[in-house]
Amino acid sequence: QRIAKRPIESADEHSQLFLIWQLLMLREQISPFDVEFAYMEKELDFYELRQLLGQVVRGHVSFRSLAQPPAAMKVRTVDSKRDLEKELRAICETFILRKTRLVLDPILAFLAKCNALPSTVDDVSSRSRASARMAGLPKQDTNRNEEQRSGGKEDDNE
Repeated sequence: QRIAKRPIESADEHSQLFLIWQLLMLREQISPFDVEFAYMEKELDFYELRQLLGQVVRGHVSFRSLAQPPAAMKVRTVDSKRDLEKELRAICETFILRKTRLVLDPILAFLAKCNALPSTVDDVSSRSRASARMAGLPKQDTNRNEEQRSGGKEDDNE
């Protein structure tokens, strides 16, 4: 019942960690053996034979086309050790990327809100100054600056 109550993301995380663990175990088990895990895979490609049969059915056969081999051999080298490393690297990068996004997405959202905040504060302060001018109220900053410059000397002279 506890397993059923867990969120799906947790199950996905556990499956990725299990796969990483299994691939690491497999890599460690085959590393002591200095064996070449590469092999050659050979397959026949019958595409040209299919085209030749199509030409025979249509009646467009030439002697040159009949002289060509009916199937081509394709050779491919498969290296299991390299494929294991590639798969392990890919699953680790995916796991790290998901966990990094999990941590960074809230931080990036917060920073985006913070970047939007100063422009709204500037807009609010400029609006309040404009409304104060329209109402005929004196600027508070200017009056304070004038009082500081005079240092209250006007009161002493009177």
